[in-house]
Amino acid sequence: MVAVFHRDTLHLDGLVCRRTASFPTGVVSVANDDEVLDFFAPFIAGFVMQDVDVDMAIRVEWRKVCRALSRREEAHPDHLLFSSPNVMAAFTQHATTLPELTAQVPLVKGDKTVKNREARLHRPASIIRPTEVRHVQQCVRWALKHGVGLTIIGGGHSGHCLWPNVVSVDMDAFNQVHILTAGEDERKSGSDPGSLVVAESGCKTGDIVTEAMAAGLAVPLGARPSAGAGLWLQGGIGHLARLHGLACDAIVSAVVVSVDSGQVLCVGRVLSQHRPVGAVRPGNETDLLWAIKGAGTNFGIVISVTFKAYTALTYSVRNWVVPLSDNLEARSKLSDFDEFVASKLLRNFSTDAYLY
Repeated sequence: MVAVFHRDTLHLDGLVCRRTASFPTGVVSVANDDEVLDFFAPFIAGFVMQDVDVDMAIRVEWRKVCRALSRREEAHPDHLLFSSPNVMAAFTQHATTLPELTAQVPLVKGDKTVKNREARLHRPASIIRPTEVRHVQQCVRWALKHGVGLTIIGGGHSGHCLWPNVVSVDMDAFNQVHILTAGEDERKSGSDPGSLVVAESGCKTGDIVTEAMAAGLAVPLGARPSAGAGLWLQGGIGHLARLHGLACDAIVSAVVVSVDSGQVLCVGRVLSQHRPVGAVRPGNETDLLWAIKGAGTNFGIVISVTFKAYTALTYSVRNWVVPLSDNLEARSKLSDFDEFVASKLLRNFSTDAYLY
């Protein structure tokens, strides 16, 4: 095993690491002393002048640069502080096995842009774009065989959806929303489950809302149209939360590829037409469904979830734009908004205040 430590600047393209640890908020503290800076600056620059006279002149300039670029804290006025993000990546003999996976599963074409700014700074080993459930299974089995990790891209809001020297699985191709109104499935099962919405894990919140509203239905999702499956599986606070709970509370079933085996699992009340061939029900189905509804990103790669849907209500919407001159007036207006508007509304009303 080889462990590589670097300041988040080393690009080891094509290599897949076994483990990665990141310390993005790392800080280096250096005494504000000429002699100390004369050792510190050449170390950072990675270069020492051989000509003594030139070297002395450059060192004087480097001291000025160090002091100009540093920041200081009142608790340590005699020290200079520098941001120093660090990454540790551990590689094994399996670091070069990426071609084995890319020969089986399609790659993302072109550049992949994600919403999270932190994730954009990371350089993944590769971004895979499965188009079938078996592709997702192949990713998991490849990762298990070689002892490496995977990250998942849904809506792209997570800082971990792209990670240095780790393969990312982009679920963008799984983007279908299916509406099942009351009466379709109960004829087969003899029960009345009510209206259901089946959303694949590449869908965004806006996609689900649009399809559900067209059918006169609503799912209690979050307020950001671009958020993906990470929202539903880890909570999901939105305008309907007071009436119907969090987004994860509305999940009645899921199709998941197990990260322990690569097996496709049906958890909860998965309708027959949305059950992949070869899928099985796990022995701990009840516990797994409970866990998925809040921490689902840790137990497998979700292919789809089924939401309980509700009749969509209609609301009147009002927008106010209030000019503000300073911080004091902003605090005063927000306080008035809370006292005279928000606190007097019924439970099925929602208010948002955005400060620019």
